[in-house]
Amino acid sequence: MVINRYIKLVIIFLLLSSSGCSQTTNTNKEKRDIYDPVSGIIDLFDTYDVVAFGEYHDSPKIFSLYNELINNQSFREKVDIIVFEVANSIHQNLIDRYVDGANVSIEELSKVWRDASNSGSQIGDPQLFIDFFKAIREVNKSSPPEERLKVLAGDPPIDWSHVKTREDLSPFMEDRDRHYGELVFNEVLAKNKRAFLIMGAGHFYPSTYSSSEYCITKKIKDIYPNKVYVVNVRVDKQLFDMGYPEPSMLPVSIPEVGNMSVSDLNPLVKLKAEIDAIIFMGELVKEIPAPFDRANPYYEEFLRRKKIGAENPFYGIKNDQLILDNESAEKKLKEKLFDIAAHALEDYNSRLGANTNAKYNEFVIPESFYGDGFNFSIIKNEEDPSRLNLVGEWNPNNSQDPKISIIVTISKADDFAIIKVERHIE
Repeated sequence: MVINRYIKLVIIFLLLSSSGCSQTTNTNKEKRDIYDPVSGIIDLFDTYDVVAFGEYHDSPKIFSLYNELINNQSFREKVDIIVFEVANSIHQNLIDRYVDGANVSIEELSKVWRDASNSGSQIGDPQLFIDFFKAIREVNKSSPPEERLKVLAGDPPIDWSHVKTREDLSPFMEDRDRHYGELVFNEVLAKNKRAFLIMGAGHFYPSTYSSSEYCITKKIKDIYPNKVYVVNVRVDKQLFDMGYPEPSMLPVSIPEVGNMSVSDLNPLVKLKAEIDAIIFMGELVKEIPAPFDRANPYYEEFLRRKKIGAENPFYGIKNDQLILDNESAEKKLKEKLFDIAAHALEDYNSRLGANTNAKYNEFVIPESFYGDGFNFSIIKNEEDPSRLNLVGEWNPNNSQDPKISIIVTISKADDFAIIKVERHIE
């Protein structure tokens, strides 16, 4: 299995216009309907016990918002618990000790996210996570024990020493939503606490789940209809056209917001039927952690987990790091490109066995990947034959410029695949 060593991913949302960032010109936008996200979220706790915040992962802007909340005294006075998705609950005691100021190193604390169910897709320790926990630890120093913020680990209690195959991992992956939900029921609602929930936005859309599956916010609203308020981050293209301030918290009672589709895959389901508000933060960029160093004692275990969790050699790139607007064509383009990259690696490795001078330049993209507006090409690097750029485009109308373009760069160095991914939308 080939493992990613370095990943640098740049995702830039198309910024159509920055005019009107402080003042909207649309007469349908009443000022009373637009809220500052920090004060808006804090005020919600006057009415609701639970505010579910659906995030896009690994965004510095979003973690900056968390930092503002944590450092706001009103937030700390109103909120008892933050439930954090990417944290293995087997390490709850470790989290408790760290945020209470005990002598716990960052290396020891890192078990919390390293041992989460998505361990196989991680590539390094996110500085955003480290700073998040540090901020809570810092504000707790000046608070009496009964007023300190508590962080609950939202992921199932996986003991990775017992996980040997993907089949061993599957039950935990399938149990993530239920575990998180029961944690909220048992540790928050049943104990009359107030909590700020942090989880990927997709977990808070009921329409993305079948009737037999567990959607956290639907379960809470079914039992406690007036206890939870759901606010999800959105980056839809049309929001840039609407001229709302960045950032804004916009309730779905605003018609043009509430009537937006949850996704292009299901255009008939509108936001107003699924959530209560959105957060619009304008352009978002993902921050990808520095990769684990080979000298790190965790490195061999990291490789083992990656082999268990990987569906392809590029499992280290999470779906939502490329797909932020839910366009089905973009999903398909990404899947095709990664399949092509896997073919290229397999072709390279098969020829490497018989020829130590094997080159990526000899790879030819199979014809089966073309069609339906999808086109692919290879940009060869004559100076470094082990490097290859795979370019994928989706252009349904055969216009001069592609509507969506993604470039995957793969390179062979020792026993690692080094890749870079760039995403462009017209």
